[in-house]
Amino acid sequence: MSQKLLFGVDGSERAYQALYNLGSVLEPTDIHFHLFYAAPESALFYPGELSTLSGEPGQWQKAQEGQARAIIERAVGLLLDLGFKRSRIEQELRLKSVNAAQDILAASERQAPSAIVLARKGRSAVKRFFLGSTTAMVCQYAENLPVW
Repeated sequence: MSQKLLFGVDGSERAYQALYNLGSVLEPTDIHFHLFYAAPESALFYPGELSTLSGEPGQWQKAQEGQARAIIERAVGLLLDLGFKRSRIEQELRLKSVNAAQDILAASERQAPSAIVLARKGRSAVKRFFLGSTTAMVCQYAENLPVW
């Protein structure tokens, strides 16, 4: 039976680089990736994009989902370029996420991976203290599951 890693994608270059590095090492093995992206509703839009959308909720939701799919598809493409077969890659989106750490932990309960893999964005110690950290929360609350 093959093992599965739950990899939290956040759209940052650090996350893509971590996925590339890990994928390069694990491609010859039988490891499967479950790519997970928790999309916060308001964080996906840049000021210029906000002015192009109408006030209709359906249009906002479609735009958010499109951007979230682009983020996760880039991660899928990266693994495919490394030689992974599509059958070894699963993907999951969580739209309108309020707490990415809780969503990652919930996904780990559903998927039962061998480990959770996250990339840190490189916040300073002060910012982590005041703002919290998805990585720190996942590490703290992931019971009986290693976090890389």
